[in-house]
Amino acid sequence: MPPQPPRRWYAAANVIHNAYTAWVVLLLSIVITVGAYIVSSNVIEQRKRDLFLFSAEELEKGIRSHLGVYEQVLRSAVGMFYASEVVTREEFANYVQNLRLNEFWPGIQGIGYSIPLQPDEVEEHVASVQAQGFPEYQIKPPGERAIYSTILFLEPFDWRNRRAFGYDMYSNEVRRQAMDRARRTGLASTSGKITLVQETDRDVQSGFLTYLPVYRTRSTPETVAEREAQFLAWVYAPFRAGDLMKGVTGSQTFKLDYEIYDGEEVLEENLLYSSVGRVNPAQPSDLILVRHLELQGRPWTLRVTPASGFSQGMQDDLPSYVAAGGIIIDLLLFYVILSLHFIKQKAERLAEVRTQELKAAKNAVEKERHFANSVIDSLQLVLFVKSRSSGELLRVNPFTRSLFGVDSDLPSPLLKRFVHRVENQSRLSSQDSRMAYVGQLDIETQEGIRWFVVNRNHLEQAPGESEDDCYLCSAIDITEQVESEKRFMTLFDSAPCGLMLVSGDQIIRIANRELCDIFGYVADELVGQSIAILIPPDIRGRHDGYMHDYSLDPRARKMSTRSNLRGVAKDGRELMLDIALQPLPYEDRHSVLVSVFDITEQTNLLNQLEAANRYKSEFLASMSHELRTPLNSIIGFTERVLKSSSVELAERDQDALMTVKRNANHLLSLINDILDLSKVEAGRMDIDWAQYDIGKLIDVQLQVLAPSAKAKGLEFVVKLPDEKIIAWTDKDKLTQILNNLVSNAVKYTQEGSITVSLHLSVDGSELILQVTDTGLGIPAEELRSLFKEFVRMKEARMQSIQGTGLGLVITSRLVQLLGGTIGAESEHGKGSTFTVHLPVLSQPYDD
Repeated sequence: MPPQPPRRWYAAANVIHNAYTAWVVLLLSIVITVGAYIVSSNVIEQRKRDLFLFSAEELEKGIRSHLGVYEQVLRSAVGMFYASEVVTREEFANYVQNLRLNEFWPGIQGIGYSIPLQPDEVEEHVASVQAQGFPEYQIKPPGERAIYSTILFLEPFDWRNRRAFGYDMYSNEVRRQAMDRARRTGLASTSGKITLVQETDRDVQSGFLTYLPVYRTRSTPETVAEREAQFLAWVYAPFRAGDLMKGVTGSQTFKLDYEIYDGEEVLEENLLYSSVGRVNPAQPSDLILVRHLELQGRPWTLRVTPASGFSQGMQDDLPSYVAAGGIIIDLLLFYVILSLHFIKQKAERLAEVRTQELKAAKNAVEKERHFANSVIDSLQLVLFVKSRSSGELLRVNPFTRSLFGVDSDLPSPLLKRFVHRVENQSRLSSQDSRMAYVGQLDIETQEGIRWFVVNRNHLEQAPGESEDDCYLCSAIDITEQVESEKRFMTLFDSAPCGLMLVSGDQIIRIANRELCDIFGYVADELVGQSIAILIPPDIRGRHDGYMHDYSLDPRARKMSTRSNLRGVAKDGRELMLDIALQPLPYEDRHSVLVSVFDITEQTNLLNQLEAANRYKSEFLASMSHELRTPLNSIIGFTERVLKSSSVELAERDQDALMTVKRNANHLLSLINDILDLSKVEAGRMDIDWAQYDIGKLIDVQLQVLAPSAKAKGLEFVVKLPDEKIIAWTDKDKLTQILNNLVSNAVKYTQEGSITVSLHLSVDGSELILQVTDTGLGIPAEELRSLFKEFVRMKEARMQSIQGTGLGLVITSRLVQLLGGTIGAESEHGKGSTFTVHLPVLSQPYDD
């Protein structure tokens, strides 16, 4: 039987694409990753350890080598003394200067020459050195000792080294041990940790001294006794440990922290030098090296630890990367194997779902096609598709068949004429038959002539379908709309006022017959023109601003008949107009319906009436003035006769004179009221503005008015505010208002009280003056005509209460002159309340 590889591969795939396989692979890969992490960590640690040991050894070699080289500098100085019989101070200075210590031998504070002295040699020695030009020279520290030493030469002889000139180093225990060891052994000898005499208060460093002996034999004797006997002097060098170690490391970067201790114990008091400037505390690391050095007879201890940047570049994070990368790879491998398992299961389920979806989609397409056909067939508009190549109607909806009488697959004559008409109009509008066409046509149907909006569009075929060139034609029946527009235009034209429809760009779209008659145009002369032709040239600029403001807030608005709106007719006549605006959408654009009334004649008549009324008022003002002069004479003569003691009158004559006086006073009051009213109406009433304390002003006037009320036995109540109310007003006008209201209250009140109150409104913007009485009261039907000229209450006339019917009219006019309002509330038989509202003015307004 032949092999079947596909089956074997399928079986292998089933094994690989298994969840158990994924978990086994994950476990094995994690074990491998952990092993790789451990190995890489060990490798990195070993590399760091090797580098640390190598760097520490290099540092130790550098220290040994450096001190050995510096010893040669001292030996060369010893050689100079062996080569010369006598070395002078100048020769020694020249020698040291040519060594250029700061440049080539950093850390050496100088090179010196020190000699031993017996006590009996000290005085002679000091005198000798002072004679050489150093008068202040002394051996220090002072005191008696068995053996002295003195620093005779020390170069460079700068300010630091001058401090050590003449110093007895043998007097110090640490220095003396090194000096004795050098004298006995003939070898270089280094002292323990000291503070150099050259140090100051700044940058103090630990130091040490290195000595070499000079013998009279010009060579080192063989035995200790001979060396003691032939000893001459010491050549030495003082070292500052910090400066010396900088010279040791130089430009090399060891990335190590190290300390040097004097002696064999690591103690803070023995610290000679630290690369970090202090004792470096113990660190939790196994990379610590301690070495004991023997340098020129002195034990030193070197302690080395890694510096903070020691492991930089050592790839410390490599094990972490190995672990992270390994885990990521492990998880990815696990994810891939597990995903293949789930993908296989999902693919099998998806294949089954897609099969079901394909069947459902096929059914849905059939349903949608059936639904689309149902929608098209139910549309109440003309709809058909025609092939350009064959001229055949590919589809005609039922509404079209019914409207044009199509009973079979062949088009009816009516439908043919409709199609022919559409194609002709389309060709007239464009040479390209594929261009869309939209137009309004009147078409003959079985129901008669109907109006349609026709829309003809080229149909794009879907890829893979027939390449037949087709177009779709749809037509909406607008017969009712057309007839409605005709009815609208009939009503529009028959309107009793001028009407025009103005578009947003201020072009006249429609104008009725009345508008044409008002301005003297025919309709064709106005339609399509700017509305500016109806506006006088001097106000066209302002009109543009008005139209802009109206476009921001388009709403129904009636312009006032007294706003002096002007227009210009075709013949140049100016017209006075009353205009109303109404926003009205028209042809999908924002337009305004403008109603125009010609009020030129009415305006002229109104102006004539106003002029006549003004002349009347002026005449009354003049006549009242002429009448008042003789009346004053009559009143004065009557009072004189009545009061004269030289004239004795009969009772009848006295009553007659009293009647003359009373009627003359009444007539004078009437004339004064007429004069005041005529002044107001004629515009001759001036206002004398000034600032007053309103409460005080009213209080003073009420004191004058109170006696008349009390004379009738009436209670007179006054309610004024405690605080001052300072405002601009006319004193005479305000007191006249108060006089008229209080006098009326007294006149029409037989019993009860009269109350006068003054207070501010809640917001402080108005003065509110109220006069309340308990008099006759005013019937509701008479209250409406209360402020008209020569109108008096019926009951007042019946009770023969004197009055002119002008007092409240004048009061109302005066209140208006002061910028206020007046009102009245009354209940017949119970009394009345008159309320005056006056603005609290901070400054007078222009009257």
